[in-house]
Amino acid sequence: MFDINAIINNAIATAVAEATKPLVERIEALESNITMMQNSIDQKDARIAALENIAAEYSPTPAVVIDEAKMVEALNSQEWFWEKLTRKAREVAEAVAEQSMDNHLECYDHDNYDEAVRKIEDMPDFDDLVRTDDLSESVRDAVQDLSFEVRVS
Repeated sequence: MFDINAIINNAIATAVAEATKPLVERIEALESNITMMQNSIDQKDARIAALENIAAEYSPTPAVVIDEAKMVEALNSQEWFWEKLTRKAREVAEAVAEQSMDNHLECYDHDNYDEAVRKIEDMPDFDDLVRTDDLSESVRDAVQDLSFEVRVS
């Protein structure tokens, strides 16, 4: 005889397996992707750790405490230091002077100044235009009947 229960159970199991086969394949693919991603993350973590170790090797050592008084004393006794400092100061001063001169030449109209000076120099002498005697007579004529008194205390 036939076992109908076994046949039905077998048919149901086969149908369920066939129906869930795409889902099982998808789950396996996703698990595979997760594994690959985890491997990639592990590789990146290893690279980051290696780079951090390299950075730690090349990072500067803690700041060295410098005694300023000793440093100034040491530099003060070095002739090359003062020559270099003097040369640099001269270069800076020359650059500033040159820049100031350039600014002056750009902003100031020397031709206009020269023309004004020439006009003043070309003016006649006021003593030639007005004589002291003429001025005294003109003042007397202007204040004919006025009288005034000046006191110095």
